[in-house]
Amino acid sequence: MHTLKTRAKKNERFHFGNHATAITFAYHFSLIFLLCFSLGCKKETLELPGVVIPNPVQGEIRAIHILQQGKWIIGGGQDNLGQIYTSADSGQTWFAATGIFYHKITDIAQTPSSRLFSCDAVVDISHSNNDGNSWQLFTDTIWPQTINQYLRSITFLNDSTGIICGGKNYKNGSLYRTTDYGQHWTFTEYQHEYRGAIANRFGDVVVCGYGSLLVSHDAGISFQELGSDQKYYTAACIDSSGSFVLCTFDGGVYQSTNQGYSWNQLRNENEDGKLKKFVCMDISPSGKILCAGPDGQIIYSVDGSTWNAYTVCDKNYILDVKWISEHEFLAGCKNGQLFKIGL
Repeated sequence: MHTLKTRAKKNERFHFGNHATAITFAYHFSLIFLLCFSLGCKKETLELPGVVIPNPVQGEIRAIHILQQGKWIIGGGQDNLGQIYTSADSGQTWFAATGIFYHKITDIAQTPSSRLFSCDAVVDISHSNNDGNSWQLFTDTIWPQTINQYLRSITFLNDSTGIICGGKNYKNGSLYRTTDYGQHWTFTEYQHEYRGAIANRFGDVVVCGYGSLLVSHDAGISFQELGSDQKYYTAACIDSSGSFVLCTFDGGVYQSTNQGYSWNQLRNENEDGKLKKFVCMDISPSGKILCAGPDGQIIYSVDGSTWNAYTVCDKNYILDVKWISEHEFLAGCKNGQLFKIGL
């Protein structure tokens, strides 16, 4: 009988010890679970308010160009109708530019002497000598007749020498080059679609696209293709120090401080655990980097090391962004809306 009681007490102590251990384990497990849950929860990206600037573009806004303070040019349109509008009062009033625009405008760029060039979603190139109010179409019969017909980005090294890149369907692309102020253009076809082109005045050119990164140090006479690990580069910029900066569709940002010879990663793809997609970018005079894309997603960095993510433009698809000051930028959207947003 005594033996049974002793065993019972031992069992009681044993069961009590298990119970205490279970409580302690459950407590710590709950803390770990809550910590993991809080870390794993996706926080909603902060949405920045913006001001919608009414504009007359019918279709998409794919190109924004800032001539000077308060003087803007926007371009875009529909597949068979290109449109360019100018404003001299920060978007309060708009004037339709005159010219022949067969297809939607995809980019607008400026030479050092302030001459403007535009390109469209096929192979048309136009230029303007009066701040974008009127445009003259360049015509030729030597354009490629393949599916490479889609111009996307313009850059000029000086008044006479410029590069335009383009292409579509990912594996079909082309580069256009002029050395006589846009009077004549030659083209070279590639097996990659190209989305962004940027150059400095010293003869260095960077062209980026789908799975390909081209670099030239002789003003575009010859290009070297760098290994890109099949990254999908979508835009290119140059900052005030002369560094080249690229963004990728998957959210990466890359920088070269030695004219494109080597590149370092400023932001990893999918860095914050959320998929970011970028199709356009701009850099302010002080070096603030801004990238944007679908669903109103933007990232912003003052120094290239710390990044902040926001949603803007009512989560519309952003096709182009341009700084208008160190604290405000314009965003053109696929639905034709133009937003002014402060950071």
